[in-house]
Amino acid sequence: MSKSLKPVIPDILATQVSSHSSADWIYFHPRSNSLFVGDIVDNSWHPTFYAGGISGFNAAINHILAIGNEDSLIVPGHGKPSHKASLRRFQQNTNDWVQQIESLIDSGKSVEQITQHPQIAERVARFNQEGKSPFLPPKALINLSNEPLP
Repeated sequence: MSKSLKPVIPDILATQVSSHSSADWIYFHPRSNSLFVGDIVDNSWHPTFYAGGISGFNAAINHILAIGNEDSLIVPGHGKPSHKASLRRFQQNTNDWVQQIESLIDSGKSVEQITQHPQIAERVARFNQEGKSPFLPPKALINLSNEPLP
């Protein structure tokens, strides 16, 4: 169990991280082996790490992965509950997407060119766990491509 988890109410441990917001909370209920992770994880949309950037996102996900065990139920802020294998895929897909955007920025592509790039569409589709069509409206894709990366 993570050393930074502290009891907040009987049977609930909590810790604070910075990813989606500057004050994201992770709650762990040991008896049910359940983690409540709020908007750090969104299984119905793309990742959002407005406050912590990609480094805060990775730190938060790694923190979640260190709590409980492989069978822990992870309850996201949005979307269906999942387990750690799914969370690892979410983290990998997020890092792949960020690396692709950074590569396109480094090659001089504009935000418009990035949003229309076929590899970006493929990477964003990995977050569409519910098979929504369309998954992201164009404005959301532009905002997603402008999200802070540090």
